[in-house]
Amino acid sequence: MSGQWLIKTLLVVMISIAGIFMLRSSDGDKSLAVRRIATLLFMLFAIIAVLQPLLVSRIAFYLGIGRGADLVLYILTVAFFANLVTNYRRTIYLEQKNTDIARSIALNSVQYPEGRHPEA
Repeated sequence: MSGQWLIKTLLVVMISIAGIFMLRSSDGDKSLAVRRIATLLFMLFAIIAVLQPLLVSRIAFYLGIGRGADLVLYILTVAFFANLVTNYRRTIYLEQKNTDIARSIALNSVQYPEGRHPEA
């Protein structure tokens, strides 16, 4: 195995976590809190990368990556897929909600012919 086993392992773990988030329910404040924390951590990393690029290069070297720019690319790739998963799950949720609303409206607005109402 190459010297990049650590970063490869970390990337697989991060992608797996994104997959777990895709499979689990997105109800409640807990998932909102996780998203906020992840966003804050990403923003913190981005600020550090801008202000101290040498530190990012050192972290990359420690993880077995050649350059800090490659580390940033890997992190952005994981962030992109996490965003993709989040948007996919939200789309599915909103489509289900729209379907439920449409069914409810359709059932509540049924017009029966004279004398054929089920409650009569």
